[in-house]
Amino acid sequence: MQSFGWGNYKATQGWTPLRWTAQADGERPVAMLQALVRTYPCRTVVVWCPGGLAGPIDFWTSEVLDEIGVATRARRLYCRVVFTRERAEADSDYLRAHGWVTPRQTISAPRTMTWDLPATDEDMLAGLRGSWRHNLTRGLKRGLHVVRWSEPSVASLVRLFQMMASYKDIDTDVDASSLEALFRHLPDQILTYVCQNDSGEPIAVRACALQSGLAWDLLAA
Repeated sequence: MQSFGWGNYKATQGWTPLRWTAQADGERPVAMLQALVRTYPCRTVVVWCPGGLAGPIDFWTSEVLDEIGVATRARRLYCRVVFTRERAEADSDYLRAHGWVTPRQTISAPRTMTWDLPATDEDMLAGLRGSWRHNLTRGLKRGLHVVRWSEPSVASLVRLFQMMASYKDIDTDVDASSLEALFRHLPDQILTYVCQNDSGEPIAVRACALQSGLAWDLLAA
C-alpha cells in the first residue's frame, strides 16, 4: 500500500497521493512515505497512510506532520496511519511517546492472518473446521475447475460480487471503474484465480497483490 501503483490507483478513488523520502548523506534513500489526502471545507484535511512508513520507525517524527501540513495548506489536519509490519512493543512505545494515540474506531481488520503456503493440501484440510472441510470436499466433487485468470473480465467480476452481496444480504463497494483502475495501475502485481463450473462459467474468484516475494489477499467472491 506504499507502492507507487497503489497511490495512483487510489487517485482514481478520490484521494491525492503525496510522497516523501528521507535521505542519508543527502542522497541515499533510507525511508519513504506515501500519504493519501482528501481536503474538506475550511481547509480541513484528512491524511491516510496505509501500510505506514517504509523504513525505520524513528523517521516517523513531528517533522513529517509539519511537511504534510505545509504541502496540504491545512488549517485542521487529521492524520491516520496503520503499520502493516509485525507489531513490536518498542515501535508502539515510540509512537505513544511522540503523541500518537490509538483510535477508538477501527476501519479495517485489527488483526492479520498469515498462511503457510508450503503446507500440503492434506495438512490444510486437516486444519479446517468440520463445516469448512465438508463444504470444500463437496465442491471438489462438482466438476469445478480453478485456473489462473491472466486477463480477468471486469464484467464477470462485478457480477460475482453482486451475486455474493445478494446471497449474503451485504453491501459491496466493488464496481467496474474501481476494478479497471486496480488492474490498470498494478498490471504486474495482481494475481487472479477463477473457479469455473463445467460450463466454463465463473462462479468464484480470488485475487492477491504481490510485492517483493510476499502476497496479500485483495479480492474474493
